[in-house]
Amino acid sequence: YVATRRLYQCSACSLQTSARAGTVFHKSRTPLTKWFLAIHLMTSAKNDIAALQLSRCLDVKWDTAWLIKQKLMEVMRQRNATYELDGLIQVDDAYIGGEKPGKPGRGAANKLPFVAAAGRKICSSCGSISPSATSRAPSPSPAPAARSMRATCRVISPPPTNAETHG
Repeated sequence: YVATRRLYQCSACSLQTSARAGTVFHKSRTPLTKWFLAIHLMTSAKNDIAALQLSRCLDVKWDTAWLIKQKLMEVMRQRNATYELDGLIQVDDAYIGGEKPGKPGRGAANKLPFVAAAGRKICSSCGSISPSATSRAPSPSPAPAARSMRATCRVISPPPTNAETHG
């Protein structure tokens, strides 16, 4: 460890590297404590947290908070893409776009259709259902969400009732 430069140095080849190298924190001047607070705030918020609110909580400029948020969302997206859904899969479709003039409901030109799939695990001892993973695909068909599912899974929609899960 080179204390004056805060770098780790290889004893064999003298290559120097930072603990942040190769991570989402690479080349960031923002202290790690603020990064970890941002991670906590983003993952514990029930809904999305705005960059302006994040900047106020972290005591940084808005553009810094926006960049931290974008980097963390990309890392979460990449990690989520590695999971496959297994077991009971609950699939549903919806439309994003809010209230706009034009045709309402399904098939509206100003709405973006998407499919959401959620994996469920059934406890072998008590029969209760718990969530395991979620996949979302902006698409009018469930095919992109199906790519995140194992071949052995059983797709259910709407959610199972107690009679289906305990019987």
